[in-house]
Amino acid sequence: MLLPLTIAFMAVALGAALAILPREGARIVKPIRLVALVAALVVIVTHLVPEALEELGPRALLAVAAGVALPWVLEALGGIVAQRSAAGAASTPLAALEISYAGLVVHRFGDGLSMGAIARSSDTPAAALGVLLALAAHIVPVTTVMVLAFVSSRGRGSALFRAAGLAAATMAGVVAAAAALERGPKDVSPWVSALVAGLLLHLVAPSIPRRDKSAEPGEA
Repeated sequence: MLLPLTIAFMAVALGAALAILPREGARIVKPIRLVALVAALVVIVTHLVPEALEELGPRALLAVAAGVALPWVLEALGGIVAQRSAAGAASTPLAALEISYAGLVVHRFGDGLSMGAIARSSDTPAAALGVLLALAAHIVPVTTVMVLAFVSSRGRGSALFRAAGLAAATMAGVVAAAAALERGPKDVSPWVSALVAGLLLHLVAPSIPRRDKSAEPGEA
């Protein structure tokens, strides 16, 4: 469990550092996103989905779909909780930022669950490390954007405090997943692989380049 905890902490710490050093952050965020895209796609295609399909058959696709949907569900739940706690201030820019942060905290907990689950259940250390690094590469730029927003609106001290909250939520997810798998059935590895594959697809889909249809021949 030490490895996913360390990677989770370092990913958030690097994201926060890049926000505090904006010039360096601007140069490195895009390459990190590219690394996350490539690493995630390789692990999905070569390990997670084949392993799940071999053990579960078509049921694996349902688990992949659940993994894709899980971050949206977690973000929605976090937004609902934050809106209720913000009372009547939900229309202000600061309240909107707080709601976004609450959703990201819940999302980070979900990322931690995935990191802890794959590290605990995978029989292939190299593939598990690939998943952990792909998730970490996604966490870094998202953390940078959130911390930058708090630096601008609340100052550096508040921003660093919020980064610590993101790190704590991610690491809590790692611990929760490891504890649940330790006490649960031992044949859940294929289900975990399928769920994590879906989660990674959710993370990398916005980064996949798309053709600009307006540039296609024959269109006005």
